[in-house]
Amino acid sequence: MCFNSYERRLRDYKKEQADRTLLKSIIHTWKEIKALRESQQFTNTPVKLQIREKKQTRLRT
Repeated sequence: MCFNSYERRLRDYKKEQADRTLLKSIIHTWKEIKALRESQQFTNTPVKLQIREKKQTRLRT
């Protein structure tokens, strides 16, 4: 299947937008977890957030 330039850019833009939305959600949840840990005084234990993008192969149907 061949996409023209406009369709490819639109598809890429939508994927980037979805990625940004997901990242914002992850960071928001992480901040909530940090605040909860501080309120429960569990801040002596270091916790680090690492986010990695995993490439997926899609099955063609």
